[in-house]
Amino acid sequence: MDKDTVNNLINQNAVKNQYAQSPIAAHTHNGTDSMLVNILNLTISPNPNANVLFVYDSTDSRIKPVTIGSGLTYTHSTYTLTASSYTPSVTVRVYTASTTWTKPAGLAYAVIEVVGGGGKGCAGEATAGGAGGGGGGYSKLTLPAANLLSSETVTVGAGSTGSGGGTSSFGSHNSATGGTDAVNKLRPGGGGAGSGGDINCTGSPGILGQNSSASPDGTGGGGSSVLGGGNNFGTGQAYGGGGSGGTYGGGAGYNGGAGVVIVTEYY
Repeated sequence: MDKDTVNNLINQNAVKNQYAQSPIAAHTHNGTDSMLVNILNLTISPNPNANVLFVYDSTDSRIKPVTIGSGLTYTHSTYTLTASSYTPSVTVRVYTASTTWTKPAGLAYAVIEVVGGGGKGCAGEATAGGAGGGGGGYSKLTLPAANLLSSETVTVGAGSTGSGGGTSSFGSHNSATGGTDAVNKLRPGGGGAGSGGDINCTGSPGILGQNSSASPDGTGGGGSSVLGGGNNFGTGQAYGGGGSGGTYGGGAGYNGGAGVVIVTEYY
């Protein structure tokens, strides 16, 4: 609908549920960011203070509702508007132990990241260091609030102490298995795998043990998850890193690092 038509309709006080799809004047968001806005499903009347304007915010690629504060004035060549500011709210929850997540009031959507626990490195041998354990898998999923239950079970996979890294999950939505343990110097642990997410990744495998006192003491490093944590010499680190192999001469292998569940809430 062109501007002349809109102008004629406004003059007749008869604009109801029309679409004005052309970009209008740049709007300052929170006093700093400039962006273009579009009017959608806007009812224009002599007193349109209760109307809602939908604003595209390029900082996080979201369309956000703002309430028009003091009316909308249209001229032949431009729009002029005054809208109340929109202040987005974000809460990040990092879970390092299993628990229950409760959906908060006013939630728009959530981004859920899960990482499985890391695998354990194997013991060193008489003339070689042990291989490293695998890194935990990773999954990332974005869900609108309507797709989330009022409460969801949060499961955080443990780092391996000898039976493989544990699986991390968020309800029935997405999950990530843990890294596997190294078997011997030539068989490092494999990476865990993510599933159910928009993005699913496999953790890195561990590193082979060495037939010398290099790297250090012949140990093979643990594999990393997407969030890192693989250790070249020692216990796997946060989050989901594999433990390294033991030192040559029979040193014990190192445990994997625990996984994590991260829920980023947008309001």
